Amino acid sequence: MTDETLDSIEAALDGRDDLNDFSSHKRALFALQIEFGIEDLVAVASDAIVDGENDKSVDLVYIDDSTGRAVICQDYSADTEKTEAPSSKAADLAQGVQWLIGVPLEQVPDRLASVARLIRDGLADGSIGAIDIWYIHNCPESANVAAEMTAVRATAAAIISTEFPDSSVEVTSREIGKRSLAELYRGTQVVIEVTDHFEIEVDGVFESEGENWSAVCASIPGSWLVEQFKKYDEALFSANVRGYLGSKRSDRNINNGIKETAREDPGDFWVFNNGVTALVNDFSPPPKEASGAPVLTIDGLAIVNGAQTTGSLASSEAELSDVRIMARFVKCGAPDIIRRIIRFNNRQNKVEAVDFRSNDAVQNRLRSEFEALGSLSYSGGRRGGIEDVIRRPGDSQLPATTASQALAAFHGDPDLAYNRKSEIWELDHQYGRFFREATTARHLLFVFSLVKAIDARKAELRKISSDARTEAQIRQLDFLSQRGATYLLVAAVASGMESILGKQIANRFSLQFTSDIRTIDGAVAWWAPIVGLSLSLWSSLVGATEQGLKNSKTVETSLATFQGQLEAIKEPSVDTFSAFASKVDL
Repeated sequence: MTDETLDSIEAALDGRDDLNDFSSHKRALFALQIEFGIEDLVAVASDAIVDGENDKSVDLVYIDDSTGRAVICQDYSADTEKTEAPSSKAADLAQGVQWLIGVPLEQVPDRLASVARLIRDGLADGSIGAIDIWYIHNCPESANVAAEMTAVRATAAAIISTEFPDSSVEVTSREIGKRSLAELYRGTQVVIEVTDHFEIEVDGVFESEGENWSAVCASIPGSWLVEQFKKYDEALFSANVRGYLGSKRSDRNINNGIKETAREDPGDFWVFNNGVTALVNDFSPPPKEASGAPVLTIDGLAIVNGAQTTGSLASSEAELSDVRIMARFVKCGAPDIIRRIIRFNNRQNKVEAVDFRSNDAVQNRLRSEFEALGSLSYSGGRRGGIEDVIRRPGDSQLPATTASQALAAFHGDPDLAYNRKSEIWELDHQYGRFFREATTARHLLFVFSLVKAIDARKAELRKISSDARTEAQIRQLDFLSQRGATYLLVAAVASGMESILGKQIANRFSLQFTSDIRTIDGAVAWWAPIVGLSLSLWSSLVGATEQGLKNSKTVETSLATFQGQLEAIKEPSVDTFSAFASKVDL
């Protein structure tokens, strides 16, 4: 890897001003975004970062509910050039895993307790099928750290086996230093990393071509695909940066279904599976007059669509002799066409639910309404490739995923918003609750900016040095650090809107800022004092976070208590409430 490639990742990181509030974790967050294709990284960062006093050597924990993957991360940043990162910090991750999974919950520090509960619940019910342990740093990779990470993986697997003997969880460990992160980033630049020559026995082929591309299609053995995955691992997906996303035991999880098909219906796999699309540097179809089995030759291989098929087959332990897969091998020299090939072929678990709604009438109308506002961009389920995601931070972006969570929480379902956000897009009855005729762009701005105002308040509290924070600030930050606290507070503020506005609200979907407020920053500024007052009532809500918002009765009781306390401070807060009400239309 060239120095130019290494410099490019540092330049990309330096340009991410949106992550400056999380400066010590900027590198880890950037890696997380590349790996999972996260749109609203700031919102994820606010929830995922757990470091601080008594963090037990865990800096970040991210749970991706749509793929069933959990990431446990320790990060390190050297102030001066070093030949390797301290291996002791890698070894400390074993302690972090022990506290998150093995230590009795009542002994787990408050900072980790809520996420520890979520991980354990996920391991118990099968919704978490893979745990990735990361050590991220800005030094060269080293054999010492690699050895420690291997030991951490073994320790984590042993703890899970002891505490959850009925679970089937894939545990991986990973050192992500300067070179590894650069390789991840390079994948966003569409590089065919595997450049070897391959010969594949096929039943036959057919070819097609366009102005800037040519392709050959063939039925290939599943065993050949698995063989390449075992040899090249993630390098095989250099044009598909999210790689294999793992599987979890869920009827809606595609990867788990792929494994079952390979085991139970291997002869029908070809017709049940969508197949594989890969970029190649060159290909040669079998000679028409050749004797014996036809052999297709290709040079270079980068799977664009089919990472989930490949990884699932490799981890299925199924007999693959009867499994065949339809494959398209595409040769293209036009960068713009390549990007579009990747974009339109890349049907990952993570984005399918949202993408499925992208042409929905409500989403089309909302996009038009945001265009009419002239200052905001709403994705409405339409997302480009990972390159678009990591290069488009800014205060004019309103991601559909976070907007949908804000809608769900504001309209009374913080558990759905936090724990089951993919259901908003996957299930018709959930989608219809929040994306309906009454849902407008200005209302979306209203609820989304409330989430951003809470995130901003948390960032402000984090910036205050620990020895300078008041007792109230410590308590508020502790509350906001609990999993699901942001969306619980959104629901709480929504439940108290009549007290805040001083009038009856027949339909919360009618709430919006006055027409002169057209930017997220402008809306956040008006929410800030309301968030500050509401956060002072944190004690009425904290009980609902203890089970990650999953206890609906506790959530309901907490919201009712919050409403009563908000009404009690209405008179002394009348000026703040009145100023806010003057900027709200019904």
